[in-house]
Amino acid sequence: MRLIDTSAWIEWLVASETGQRLADCMPERRDWLVPTMVQLELAKWLRREAGEDKADQVIAFTQLGVLAALDTPIALICCRALCTAQAHDR
Repeated sequence: MRLIDTSAWIEWLVASETGQRLADCMPERRDWLVPTMVQLELAKWLRREAGEDKADQVIAFTQLGVLAALDTPIALICCRALCTAQAHDR
């Protein structure tokens, strides 16, 4: 399972160069971990940039992944994992 953050979703949705590179790293849709916070941020951005219909379509698509309420314990686990990965990359 992989958490796809809001900025990666946006890059992927607009098919930017970065989004195209990210597409190769995306897991199978059933393995996407989608925090409810990401849904909120995507809905806000999409309503502003593409309208309510597009926002509804993308949020429906996010529901094909594994939805997760991003509470404090999960946020801290993600933070530790990210910090470990970043330290490993140095």
